[in-house]
Order: sequence, then C-alpha cells, then structure tokens
Amino acid sequence: MLARTLAVGLVGVIGTGLPASGQDAGGAPLAEPAPLLELHTQGMGRWPVDPKDQGLYRAFAMLGDRLDDLAREVDMDDAQAGAMALAWDLLTSGIAVRVTEARGGPGFAARAVFSPAEGTDAGSVLDEVLGLVEFAGIPIERDAGSAQLSTPVGQADLSVDEGALRLAVGSSPALDVSIPRYDLPEGVTPIASGQADIGGLIRVFAPDSGQGIEELTRMPGGAMFAALLGPDAPVTTFAIGVDDRRAHAVSVSTGALALMQTQGYTLGGGFSREDFARVPADAVRVVATPVATGQLVEAFDALEAETGENPLREVDEMLGIDLAGDVLANVGPEMLVYQSESTGGGGLTSTVLIANVSDPAALGRAHARIVERANEFGRGLARGYARVRTFDIDGVAAFTLNTPGIPIPLDPAWTILNGKLVIALSPGSLTAAIHQMRGADTSVLDNPLFERAVGERMPEGRVATLTFTDAPRLSRRGYGLTKMLLAGVANGVRSPADPDRVGFELMPAYHEFVEGIEPSGSLSWWQGEDLWSHSVGDRSVTVQCAALAGSFADVQAVFVPALAAGVILPALGQARQAAQEVKSATQVRSVAQAVVVYGTANNDRGPESIQQLIEVGLIDPEILISPHGPAIDGGPDITVRLDRPGMAMSFNGQYILAIDRAMLVNGHPTVNVGFADSHVEAMDRATLRIMLEQPINEGAAAALQLPNF
Repeated sequence: MLARTLAVGLVGVIGTGLPASGQDAGGAPLAEPAPLLELHTQGMGRWPVDPKDQGLYRAFAMLGDRLDDLAREVDMDDAQAGAMALAWDLLTSGIAVRVTEARGGPGFAARAVFSPAEGTDAGSVLDEVLGLVEFAGIPIERDAGSAQLSTPVGQADLSVDEGALRLAVGSSPALDVSIPRYDLPEGVTPIASGQADIGGLIRVFAPDSGQGIEELTRMPGGAMFAALLGPDAPVTTFAIGVDDRRAHAVSVSTGALALMQTQGYTLGGGFSREDFARVPADAVRVVATPVATGQLVEAFDALEAETGENPLREVDEMLGIDLAGDVLANVGPEMLVYQSESTGGGGLTSTVLIANVSDPAALGRAHARIVERANEFGRGLARGYARVRTFDIDGVAAFTLNTPGIPIPLDPAWTILNGKLVIALSPGSLTAAIHQMRGADTSVLDNPLFERAVGERMPEGRVATLTFTDAPRLSRRGYGLTKMLLAGVANGVRSPADPDRVGFELMPAYHEFVEGIEPSGSLSWWQGEDLWSHSVGDRSVTVQCAALAGSFADVQAVFVPALAAGVILPALGQARQAAQEVKSATQVRSVAQAVVVYGTANNDRGPESIQQLIEVGLIDPEILISPHGPAIDGGPDITVRLDRPGMAMSFNGQYILAIDRAMLVNGHPTVNVGFADSHVEAMDRATLRIMLEQPINEGAAAALQLPNF
C-alpha cells in the first residue's frame, strides 16, 4: 500500500505539467519564464562536515543499513522495502530542481537532477523508481538507461546521464546542477540555495483556488492570507554555506513589505544600536522582533462581525477597562527579549521581555484595574491561594504574582518604566533589568561576541529583527544533555542484527568540543520593499544543538524536584481531597441527623428552617460551610430538605434529606448526599440525577436549591 501510494504520488508530480512549444506564433523563441520553485543542494551525503560532527555524520551514513534491517524486522514486502530504499537514496543525493510555468500554455514545466551519494549508482536509483511505477500499474517505455512515462497530460522523461538521474516534464531548458551563491559573502562555499514564488505556485498548481483564497481573506487575519497567497506574494531567494569556522544563511524576500504590513509592521519601526543598551553585557540570548498585539483586536472584531460575539467586550464589562484599546493595541510595535547572567544565570528563568507601549498612562490605568480585580478573585474564589503583590524597586512600582500555599517555582514580576512594559520571571530578574534600563555602565554592545555575531554586520539605520546567541557559553552548559541525545542516536542506528554498528563516540571530548566555538546571530533589514537577512553561527551541528540544550540548563535543577513532586504532590493532593470528602460527609450526616432529632423531640414536626436547628443547638453555623465551598453561584453550601417532615422521619434509605450543594455547583466529580436513615453516599452526577427522578424524591431539587445539571 505504501509503495503504491508513493508511486502514484511520483507520477502525479512528474505528469501534471503540459508540454508547451518553445516558440511563439511567429516562430520566435519564447523567453524563459522565471522559476516558481528552484532548489539546489549538495545532498546530505556530500555536505562539508565539521570535525566536531564526524561521529554524528558517520552514524548518519549508517542509517541506510539500519533501514534495511528494519525492513526485515517488520517483514516488509519487496515493494515497501524498495520505496524506503529509494527515499534514502534521494535524501542523500545532491538535488537540483526547477519548476516554471509552461511556455505558451497552462500547466508547468519541470526538470530535476539527482546525483546519488558515493557508493550508490544512478542506474540502480532509476530501476527503483521504475519498479515502483510499474507496481502501480503505469505503462512505461524503457530504453537502455532511460524511460518515458505516458500520462494523460503529457510525457515525462527519465534518464541516467553523467552519473545522475534526470527528470524532464514539458519544455524546459537544461538545468545547471551548480549551486547559486546569491548573496553569500566572499569565501563562503554554498551548500544549498533556492527560490520560491508562493503566489505563482498557487496560480499554477491550484488554478481553481480563487474562491478558497477569497474565503480565507474574509477570515480573521485574512489580509495576511491575501498578501501571502495572492498574485503579488513575496518571492524569496535563499542560500546556505560555510567557511572555515562559520555557517551562513542569507535570504531576500522581494515585495515582502505588503505582507508584513498586514501584521501591523511599518517601515518606521525597527531597532537601532542604542536600543540594545537596555540589554546587559552578559546576555546569552537576545531576540529583537516586531510585535503587533493589535492584530488580536482585529481578529476579535472579525469574529464579532461573523458571530455577533466578542469575548473582549465581556472582559471589558467584567473589569471595567478597554482591553482592546488600552492593552492589546497599546503594546508594540517592537519587543526585546533576552536571557542574561545578571538577570538569573542565563537560562530560561533569566528571561526578560521589554515591549514598547504607545500610551503608558492608559496602560497604567487598565493595569491598576486588572490588579484590583485579580486580587478580589484571589481573596474570594481562589481562597487566598493567588495574589498580585506590589513592591518597590528604587522608587519604581513593580508587581509580582504570588501563589501562597502552592509551590509554583516562579514569581513572575513586571513594571511599566520609561514607556516600556518590562516582564521578568522573578522579582530579582526584574530588579536587574530595571537597573540596566536606568543607565548601566555597560551593555551587550560592549560584548565582543555580540559584535562578531551581529554588530559588525549591522547596517546603518535600523534593523527589522535581530537575534544573538552566546553559543560558546550555552553549548558548554548543554554538553552533557547533548551527549545523552547523541547516545540515543547511536542506539537508534544500531540494530539487533548488528548491535556493534556504531562502535565509536558520537560526541567529541569536552576539551575538543569547547575549542573555538563561534557565537550565533541573525539580522534582517529593509531595502525599499524587500526584506534582507543574514544569519551566522558555528558550522558544527553538534555545537548548535548543545547551545540550544544549554538554554534549558537552569531548569534541569527543577526537573528532578519536579519529578519527585510529581509523585509526592498528587499523593498529598489525594490525601487532602479524601480528608475534605470525609469532612463533607460528616457535615452532611450531622445536618440530616439534626432534622431527625428535632422531629423526634417535636412530635414528628420538622423544623421550619435551618436557623431553628442552630437556635436549639443541634448544629453550629460552621457545619453548613462545605470544605469544597464556597459555592461559586453565591448560594448555600450544604442544604437540607424541610418541606416534607413526615418523610424526614421515615428513616427511608432512598429519601434524599441533605446534600453538599457546593460540591455539585463547583464541579466536583462526586457529591455527598445524606438520606433519611442517616447514611451518606458519594454519588456521581449521573447517579444523583437518577435518584432525584425517583417518585420518592419528587420536589427535592427545588427544596435543596439545586441547579439544573
């Protein structure tokens, strides 16, 4: 089934273009159409390997043998095994692909060249392809080293030439297999590059998609779809390469401004060098990016136009603020996020976010109202387990979210300072961030790694986006975790048939690994309406993985206690819940028994109200407060039925006399129900509903003030 699907898919790809003449009506040659899609790559089998990646690369090269073992282990048929082998051969091949519109007619023309990795013959790859096609029942005309596939819309030609497998669909010029450099710096060897015209691809491959695109444009965020999928969609070129120490990636998106403007971006925004003075010199990660929370407002407005409902309006009524205008549309259009040693060790918990605010006074008023309502909730429904605390940092009013009694390992803190919203994951981190913003002697601009990664390439004026990673520092932290991950890769490549396949260490020794690590960084900037970008980083894949793992190093210390807490806290929570349920059952039983005792002492005449039971001393007022309360609808917690005193005195084990109403209203999975014979049962909602529908309990729901459920 898998092989048949792949074969049909392959023919669908190579056979849907229409061949077209290479001349116009007057016989003159037609100009070559611009590529809709073009891709060139050396293939994984030929990528230049950094010395630190030698072990990983050797293991990867053995993956083909592991796939052969897997085919035998799961007893694949020949066609399925062949499909998997073909996929591996194509993955490791050098690839050149170009797709264009057909000249002089509808459809497309395409050429592709697959240069198999060393040790793999192009003729055998052709045989694998043709075997799958024949298995799918598609007729083939074969010659020595070539084949033609007749499809309903034209002919696809496959051939082997100069050690490569070549594919041609329609009229298309020869394809150069060399890798274009585009805008890679001098001295950088290209290893992959490409070009994509998304709008053109939609136009050719989905010519009837106009109505679907039109529907997308009417959805929330529809302007983005219109810009991304329309005829004026950006055309992007990119290239990836390496020099002796660094990997480089460059791209240009022509006409990207229209798309970015749908996300609230304007050319007047961006970041200058002075903006990064707000970042400490010991920053290990920096991300500067546009942000447009006002897009959420537009999405909610579109939702309201379609459904008549807007959740923002409900929040406004509840809080008494203008959430859209004072908060969402007020934040942006730029945001800085960083992690640094001074704000918490450089890991995730050191993260600080700094966002521009258009109207700080309006945001301050809205914030004060939100804090007020949040603390009302904390004192009420949250029963004191949550609060927003106000504190002072050198004259700056700051705020933090506390959870007293709940061991949550974060105390997020924030403030509004100098027209910026500043958020950190702890009060200490916020304190360090405020000191930096108020004029520290140094900043990340003084960090030589920042200068090498991005500073030396920063264009004049402002950049649209910027990222920086102190890979030398973070990769040291992530060495151990990466070593574990690569051990998993080694075991995955081995097999029961060849358990010694990977008999070497994938990770370099630590002293070799840490030597000469390059920092990472990326920049994007505008030239007219075109967005340019250039990224650099250490050329070692293993180093890049370790740098990413290093970002999580500080939370590893949390993981072990968290695992223990994951075992202990649920048990403690269950014990606490069990204790609450026992206490609730005792209270419900006491109330039910009090009614019976009162009736016995008063000639079977029951009390007229619960207050009478309190006045004669049969119950205390506190007994009516459920450990699962208070009831969120504002009603009583524990209620008793007093409308049929004769039945209350019947000692009938089916007659519902009292209930912990708060358990029901607050969504507890079970509800404690007391009966006239003084026994109490913990019932789920379905069972309780059945009991209330019994004739003996007619009118009980109303007498006990139960909601519909």
